[in-house]
Amino acid sequence: MKCCAGCGKEFPYSGKKYCGDDCAASAASRQRNRARRSRVYESIRAPYDALDIIKRDGVNCCHCGIETQTTNQDEDSFRNLDHIIPLSKGGHDCDYNIQILCFRCNNLKGSQLFRVDFEKAESLWPCDVSGYIEKRRSRPNKNNKSGVAGVFYGKGVAKWISRIEVDKVRVEILSADKDSAILKRKIMKDMAKDGKTALQIKKEMLSYAAK
Repeated sequence: MKCCAGCGKEFPYSGKKYCGDDCAASAASRQRNRARRSRVYESIRAPYDALDIIKRDGVNCCHCGIETQTTNQDEDSFRNLDHIIPLSKGGHDCDYNIQILCFRCNNLKGSQLFRVDFEKAESLWPCDVSGYIEKRRSRPNKNNKSGVAGVFYGKGVAKWISRIEVDKVRVEILSADKDSAILKRKIMKDMAKDGKTALQIKKEMLSYAAK
């Protein structure tokens, strides 16, 4: 199981970042909107997604405390990602300037800056913004192959993934570190060359990992 980067709900691990097409489309729309607004206000940006904020703060609205949800956009409890200090007031489009609000509280806040928001921003804002931004931008992501085809870091599971495809069937094995993932990918590749099926490779790799 892994957590969806869009809604934060757990779903069976499938190598994907989001639990479904609707969640992926909503996340892509939010990212485009954030990028557009950041350009307008010339804001500092760094990569983040909803899961980063959920892991830090949970899913309750930071203003009223209600549990937010992602199933009905017309409900007051619908989950919004809010810039604690609005971009129009110099806020950054970074995880330390993001909080979860319900639709109602986010709508009431608008572009205002309440004292509770200012205090939260002060507690989250890094001392070395430039260093923090550089670190966030250099984090491994799903496109990081580390120079080895079929080996990359899965942000959603926080592990390295060894991937191979045999007869259009994908096999993915998780590892705690890059070197182990590279070794497992090599073993899997050798198995495939020996004519083993995807199911056989997966069973043997799981058995190998359990030793």
